[in-house]
Amino acid sequence: MDLSLTETQALLKDATTSFMETELPKQRVREVDESPTGFNQDLWQKMSDLGWVGMGVPEEYGGGGNSLTDIAVVQEVLGYYACSSPFLDSGVLSATAILEAGSDAQKSAVLPALAKGQQICAFAFTEPEYGWGSSAVQLKATQSGSNYSLSGTKMFVPWAHVADQILVVARTSGDSDEGITLFLVDKNAKGLSTRLHSGWIGDKVCQVDFDNVEVSADSVVGQVGGAWPAVSAAIDRATALLAVYMAGGA
Repeated sequence: MDLSLTETQALLKDATTSFMETELPKQRVREVDESPTGFNQDLWQKMSDLGWVGMGVPEEYGGGGNSLTDIAVVQEVLGYYACSSPFLDSGVLSATAILEAGSDAQKSAVLPALAKGQQICAFAFTEPEYGWGSSAVQLKATQSGSNYSLSGTKMFVPWAHVADQILVVARTSGDSDEGITLFLVDKNAKGLSTRLHSGWIGDKVCQVDFDNVEVSADSVVGQVGGAWPAVSAAIDRATALLAVYMAGGA
């Protein structure tokens, strides 16, 4: 089996390397990391304009429709240059979960803006009782009429402080895979607060607190109680790409 890059992928790697050489020299890496947010809007926009952020989003929703290997080519170079950005969290984790769970209308409404980098979506999964299985999801989403009230805390949420929206993995019932529901929540929703954790190098992570955050039923992505397969698929995809990113920086 030939595992070498295709000609197109080799050209993509060369182009990505050339871009990073120009846009992110070592001194700029330090400057961005030590800035108040750790986020550079200008660099993010340029990455978005190149189509990187939307590589994993199908063309019908404004993305590039690229393969996982194509995305890995870019991720490896980003890792080598220590480029921290919401690429993985917004363009892969959140986009994949919405793609897997969302209705056609939700995909059409949300994915184009994510693919173009016009909106950033943080993926809120982990909690104080850390774990990656469905049983670790304890943030409660309680139905009240046609709305839901979200209460609890999410920990180590990458880029929540600069996000426009937060894709929240919440529990609407039970204590297993069933009962996991996705909510797309405005970062400025009443009762939602973010706190940037200090001392982290690279991707910036936050604590996100939900104090009876009220959202409408329209905020539910997909089916109530049926989101775990989509969440699991998104995490698997992002984990593979994170490994490539880390290998690039090794």
